[in-house]
Amino acid sequence: MKSLLRKMFSLFLLLFILVLVGCTENSNNSNKIAVSSLKSNEASNHFAIFLVKREQTGNAINAKIEDLQLETQPVLTDKDLKVYKWKEHILELRKDFDFNKVLDYVPLSGLPFVVVANDQRVYLGTFWTAISSQIPSLPSVMVLPMSPQNTIHIIAGYHPSNTTNSQFDPRSNQLIHDALKSVGKIKE
Repeated sequence: MKSLLRKMFSLFLLLFILVLVGCTENSNNSNKIAVSSLKSNEASNHFAIFLVKREQTGNAINAKIEDLQLETQPVLTDKDLKVYKWKEHILELRKDFDFNKVLDYVPLSGLPFVVVANDQRVYLGTFWTAISSQIPSLPSVMVLPMSPQNTIHIIAGYHPSNTTNSQFDPRSNQLIHDALKSVGKIKE
């Protein structure tokens, strides 16, 4: 009887270790897939906006942009743009692109995203809802449910001095400008 119990315990322990190793390996593989998928998406898009995976806006603000895990597919790319009005940071989208279908839910604390230009993460922003009582400190896109979203305005984040820091507005990063210009999507 003891021999049978030992064999069963050993078998159980072996199965447990195999499952644990398999879960760890799966986790590592899914991260590799996400990174390689991101790279292939970034390479085919000069400009893209990716949602931050499983992270609230407040937590994303406190992380390094390189450490944020992004969704594998962007919510918006230069292929979805008709034109990007550079001075106002207004994105005019293709008529058949409906932003509400891409973002079905935006929590009151916002939905963080990362703007990517030519394979480089440029800045962290957030999709925001009009019903939130909070004011975003990041560049943000107000998502208005039930209205067509064929124009998106990325507004500057709120700063306590009530002014935008014109010396460092991440929306005006030269990498974004050059990437959009290279595909003829920018309007100065």
